[in-house]
Amino acid sequence: MAKADSNRDIVRKPTVRAPELVVTPVSGSAAPAAMRSNRSSSSSYSSPSSSLTFDQEMTQAAAFSAGAGFGSSRPAAFFGSGGGASGLTGGSGRSGGSGLRSGRPPVVTSRNRNVVQDEVLSGKLIFTATDADGFVTHFRFMDAVGAGRFRLGNTTLKQGVWYTVTVAQLDSLVYVASNSFPKGKGTIQDRISIKALDNSKNWSAVKDISITSYQNANAPIVFGSSVELNEGFFLQVDTLFSIREEDRNTIKRYTVIDRSTAASSGYLELDGTRLAAGQWIDLTAAQFDRLRFYSGTGFVTDKIGLIAFDGRRKGTGNATVETLSRPGISGSEGVILDQLERRSIASLVNASGPGPQAVSYQFVDMTADAGIDLTGNFRDGFDFLDSGTVHTMSPADFATIDFQGGKFDQRSLDEIYVRLNNGVQWSQWEKVEVRTEPHHIDSLAVESWRNYILGDEIVITYSFLQAIPDYYPGDAAERADFWAPFTIDMANAARKALAKIQELINVHFEEVPDPVGGVIRFGTANLPPDPPDSPSAWAYFPADSDPINMGLGGDVWLNNDYLSPFSNFDEGGFWFFVLLHELGHAMGMKHPFEPYPVLPGATDTHQFSVMSYSGHASTNGNSRSMMVYDIAALQQIYGARTNTRTGNNTYSVVDDPDNPVIETIYDAGGIDTLSAENQTRRAIIDLRQGAYSSFGSQRDFFGNIIAAVDNVGIAFGVEIENATGSNFNDTIIGNELDNTLRGGAGIDTLSGLGGDDLLIGEDGNDIYRFGITDGNDRIQDTGTGTDRLDLMSRLPGAFGLDNLTQDVVFRRLGDDLYVDLRPNGQGSEGTVRIVGMGLADNSNRIESLRLYDSTDTQIGVTVDLTSIFSLADSDWRAFSLTANSSAFGRIAQIA
Repeated sequence: MAKADSNRDIVRKPTVRAPELVVTPVSGSAAPAAMRSNRSSSSSYSSPSSSLTFDQEMTQAAAFSAGAGFGSSRPAAFFGSGGGASGLTGGSGRSGGSGLRSGRPPVVTSRNRNVVQDEVLSGKLIFTATDADGFVTHFRFMDAVGAGRFRLGNTTLKQGVWYTVTVAQLDSLVYVASNSFPKGKGTIQDRISIKALDNSKNWSAVKDISITSYQNANAPIVFGSSVELNEGFFLQVDTLFSIREEDRNTIKRYTVIDRSTAASSGYLELDGTRLAAGQWIDLTAAQFDRLRFYSGTGFVTDKIGLIAFDGRRKGTGNATVETLSRPGISGSEGVILDQLERRSIASLVNASGPGPQAVSYQFVDMTADAGIDLTGNFRDGFDFLDSGTVHTMSPADFATIDFQGGKFDQRSLDEIYVRLNNGVQWSQWEKVEVRTEPHHIDSLAVESWRNYILGDEIVITYSFLQAIPDYYPGDAAERADFWAPFTIDMANAARKALAKIQELINVHFEEVPDPVGGVIRFGTANLPPDPPDSPSAWAYFPADSDPINMGLGGDVWLNNDYLSPFSNFDEGGFWFFVLLHELGHAMGMKHPFEPYPVLPGATDTHQFSVMSYSGHASTNGNSRSMMVYDIAALQQIYGARTNTRTGNNTYSVVDDPDNPVIETIYDAGGIDTLSAENQTRRAIIDLRQGAYSSFGSQRDFFGNIIAAVDNVGIAFGVEIENATGSNFNDTIIGNELDNTLRGGAGIDTLSGLGGDDLLIGEDGNDIYRFGITDGNDRIQDTGTGTDRLDLMSRLPGAFGLDNLTQDVVFRRLGDDLYVDLRPNGQGSEGTVRIVGMGLADNSNRIESLRLYDSTDTQIGVTVDLTSIFSLADSDWRAFSLTANSSAFGRIAQIA
């Protein structure tokens, strides 16, 4: 009977419990991605309508606990915890005998707010805080005598008095803006002083913020645009209109009409329901965000009217949509190849849209190594096609071209660009990302309980040994010396590890009494040989209970020689990692270095698999979940579970340099957010499946605190829609979905990639990157700083962006600036809209513009984007550069 040993060289001293990656379920129904912050959930504790004294609150606060990172309620479940207790708990701050607090006070993160006359602002939007080693339980605040008033339930709070509220009470605490303004003055300001209390009874420093009320004296101004839409496609109606609110108000209600009633015209659709043409239809702001317009058939023009109501006044505008027969093309997502595996390029893209069939294709691979190219390549039979070169072929020849995965066991990511011509015009370029992941599944998956247990979702029983089973022979190693059953801590850790695995795959683990005997059984023994040569543990692969295999299949044994009352079985601890490793064997996975095939050295680490014997290459610590390759292998064996965390979840990492998180996110649905809002250093966030992000800190060999690197993965097939940065200089990369990326304070770099993204840099000198194949993005800077828009070519030479005047056009609608990519004056390859570029306070202004070629090398000089905005009008216009410069770059003029 085959068994697999745990690494005998990884025995180490126990450490305290590590903080863990947590998921915060968002209560309520899903909202559009562009509008959702996913920052809080409601608490089960129901607070009274009036404020409590401090002592009363501390008594009643035991009824709930708050989530770390901001003023939200405690998560209903912790990511990777299997629903059990975790290091983020109330009371003593300990769980399972560990989880010590450092006693650092929380930090108030509330920021200045603008409101409009009579507007009601939720307390959860005003009161926010982070706590590095616990969670926030209370806020204490004073509203100075001024404009608006706070109201808790039905009670209006006095000004100039300190009040203390629980986090749960923020659900019923609101700020009501002023409705009375001094004569001749359109704004009035209120000052709020705020402190936060954490679960260790540490108070933060006081932070003062301002809430500015604006008088609602002006009607909204609605600007409609004229756009072209390919037949067979749709767009979001809100992208057709730009609304200027000089009072800083928000639109509360919309009324819309499709004025075109011909049979060939396009139509409006809301949540799958087609709306009647020729009729005014009332919509809430949330409904308007979801409203779509679908193209007509043939060359037709639709006119759409809009009325925007801000609660007191109305504004009207009209937009025009012209349907074109430009061909469409779509690409596959999540393409994974093995080393040298070949896939037809034609199978990776699909022609779409009506009209003539494709008469030619163009394609290019823009990923290549310097010198010897180890990434993927196009193959025409036995011949390689050059990377970085656009190839043009007929549909018949295109169908014979393969893409071959990378070489020499190297993990790589290739970006392939394809477009087609239907004899009338070219489609937009479509990007397909192809990952080469050498032997990421077959180096691990070797056996399965599906060979022995029937059912779509198989049931695997488990138990904790109370005696050595009879099927172990007298000379079995497990009988050779002292053995013992699992302690309570060990058993609870095993249950958690099994729960983590169950979240991933179509398997149900069921605990049974040991006299019955589970398929998987747990025990401890003095495993041979003697230390230090003996393994930490071993386990047996799946097997039937026949006389040959002796029923050993699935049994897991820990080595008593290394166990002590102080052994750390918490998630992130060494022994919890050992249990994950051994359960990997018990579920059918081998070591990735055992032949054959094997993982290459670069990926044979704990970053990619808990089955490896090599630690994470860049972060010191223990994996606390199955990692990216483990999940892929287990799902290949048992199938992926599709009901795990299907709500709107926010994932965040507690920053502890002594216990850095190494974990992989598996999420099966919902609109989700990966948040660095509570981080104490910069984060690098990558939302693409199979990618890794860098969160938190670690200690190097000398004890210095440095950044953790590539320590949070996203499993293949998982879609995370949104990301929120820290208060430091973050890099945030989206994916092919419609992402909302928030930078926070600091000098952030935001790249939405594919999809129609919303990019919000907030405070700091931010950089927005937008390029060919990036869809139609919106930028709302909403903060201080001098910001820059980088336009990325992504394609070689004249096929991409190499000249501002020839390749980019601009237009202004109200306060918004639209930037359209049109290489060589051809059809649009994507539009980015800078919302509020012309606001008087410059809060949404992007000051500078740069162009970059396909190698990310800047083309020409930095351009003063404000000079383009000042000259732009409602027509698309090209610009050239003058000889004059400003602080933001070279000044432009209409070409």
